[in-house]
Amino acid sequence: MKNSLESIAEKNRLKRKTQTKEGLINYCEEKNRVCPVPLKWMEVMNIIKVTPGEPGSLTSLVLGGWDSTHEEKRDRLKKQIEYASENQDIFQDLQRFILRLKDEDWYCANPNFKL
Repeated sequence: MKNSLESIAEKNRLKRKTQTKEGLINYCEEKNRVCPVPLKWMEVMNIIKVTPGEPGSLTSLVLGGWDSTHEEKRDRLKKQIEYASENQDIFQDLQRFILRLKDEDWYCANPNFKL
């Protein structure tokens, strides 16, 4: 019972911590996270309603874009979060999605690598 209550408390703490775009961006950068793995990152585009090949800088860097640097990938995810924050419903959907990602759903930088 205690573990279940602790888990609920942790989920509530994370939700409060990521209520703002800055908080969600900070969460995405913790633990050397760079961006979601390609299949999960494509789902981000569906949530924020961006289609592949659209002009601008909101398309996830997958397929040919996967060769981008860690900084470019992290910056692109940040731009997607900022874009989503312009619409509360989309932002909440994105927040829920990101908070549900498991550790293996994230592409992370080597901890010895400086971003």
